[in-house]
Amino acid sequence: MKRLIILPLLLLSLTLGATKLYVATTGNDGTGDGSAGAPYLTIAKGVSEASSGDTVYIVSGTYNINATIDVAVGINIMGEGSTTILSSTASGSHDLYGYSPIFNLESAAEGTSGSQSISNMHMNGNDTIADGGIMIYRRSDVKIHNVSMENFHYYGIRFRGGAIPPVIYATGNEISYCTIHNCGGPNVSFGDIQIGGQDGMLIYNNDIYQPQRPGFNRAGFAIKYLAGGDNHGLKIYGNVIDCEAGDEYDEWHIAIELFGCHGGLEFYDNRIKSGVIDFSDYEGSFGTDDSEGYGYAVKIYDNVIGSDSSPTNETYGITFERQTKGGVYIYNNIIKNVRGGITFVNPDSGVTEDIYIYNNIMHNLGDMSSEKIYASGVIIGKYSDTLTIDINNIYILNNTIVNNGAGLQTSGIRLNGLAGLTYDSIYIRNNIIKGVDDGDGIGIWLNGVIGNTINVENNCVNDCDYDNTVYTSCTISNLKEQNNITNDPEFKSESTWRLKSSSPCIDAGIDVGLDYDYYGHKITGTPDIGACEVGNYVLFYNGKQLY
Repeated sequence: MKRLIILPLLLLSLTLGATKLYVATTGNDGTGDGSAGAPYLTIAKGVSEASSGDTVYIVSGTYNINATIDVAVGINIMGEGSTTILSSTASGSHDLYGYSPIFNLESAAEGTSGSQSISNMHMNGNDTIADGGIMIYRRSDVKIHNVSMENFHYYGIRFRGGAIPPVIYATGNEISYCTIHNCGGPNVSFGDIQIGGQDGMLIYNNDIYQPQRPGFNRAGFAIKYLAGGDNHGLKIYGNVIDCEAGDEYDEWHIAIELFGCHGGLEFYDNRIKSGVIDFSDYEGSFGTDDSEGYGYAVKIYDNVIGSDSSPTNETYGITFERQTKGGVYIYNNIIKNVRGGITFVNPDSGVTEDIYIYNNIMHNLGDMSSEKIYASGVIIGKYSDTLTIDINNIYILNNTIVNNGAGLQTSGIRLNGLAGLTYDSIYIRNNIIKGVDDGDGIGIWLNGVIGNTINVENNCVNDCDYDNTVYTSCTISNLKEQNNITNDPEFKSESTWRLKSSSPCIDAGIDVGLDYDYYGHKITGTPDIGACEVGNYVLFYNGKQLY
């Protein structure tokens, strides 16, 4: 089992006139009054005696929980850190899904303000005997922080706003500085953290690990949608997420799975060791958009995605399914040791548009099996003839895609057509693609593409089986292909992917409106090809070298 980490105790401010009610293993529910000198024995007693604004303070010790504790609005629950242990065997029907978490925070009306927190304790599900950790339903302003959890059967923490979709969304909810290990299962309907009906929720600085569970389809996902998703304004950042890799049980390796994303979502500064970031929805549903009017649907940036060794199972970096529109921005990420880097595949019938993929570094990609499925840096399109789709306004700019490992990468950038799919306004510019020499071995591949206004310009494709752009059964109006080179890009190293001063990619790009490269170096004059602009890096900020 992985080592549990809990940060030092954070002080909780008590509102004026609020009470701190103590619970201790030396207490007594009959004679105690909740004071430090006469604490209660059980957490349930402390919670039942508390009023809004009070804090139930759980002194260090092990507390055996065999039934769910319902927590009213305004009541805070606080332990003394990892030495406050809630050991649960609670199971059965209690929350709206028919499970029994340790704490159930449920209100009758959507959007009810909880104005409360749960913090500084360890929860143990006793080798998945207990159902779950914490359930929040129809409640806003609830903060879970500095809580560690392990080995619950179904879920660690669930936040649900209300109806599907809610009339009034939950707001102000947070999960931070938590360690959640092996709390998602027994199948893909569950997750360590599950969220739905949230507006502006923050999930940050958590350590989430979901190992395999023996048997077919037994492990859930690290972060997963709940009740149809329907989230907007969500920010997930600073987390370490790991789904144990392996295909022994034919599992999907998904770190974050979200349905019903409606604008203003941001994912940044995460370290995803294994598992894809996946955006999808039910068949016939739209998928991902900006219907809530944030000015963008999703931004994914400054993440490191992928394991530290070559892939031996089916895993991806970032995947979008169903229709996608409203502005998706994927930039400044490192994606490594996965089968496929960034994919937009098999959307439902309709329009997928306004996608911007730039300044990403992708390396050691490919499928280690003989299947070689989707083994590409960027792949957009479909693999079924049953849908009618328009894909418009796609910008693939200044990425560095290198096959420098043992994976069977079959293409660098691939647009896949088939009947019923039409492309319009596609721009593939300033990308470096190197070493794609397995399977199809194609740097840039347009396969069965029917479309209008497709620009393939100022790319460097080198050391592939096919360094020139390959068009297979395409019908394209207004195709512009120019200024592409096949010279060695001359990287300084495979750790920074910056260019040598002699690189033919320097000043060989085309202005695509980007101001900075992957490292934050300002682009001046004619851009270089690739994610890394040549410059003198003398300053560090957040682990990146700046000019």
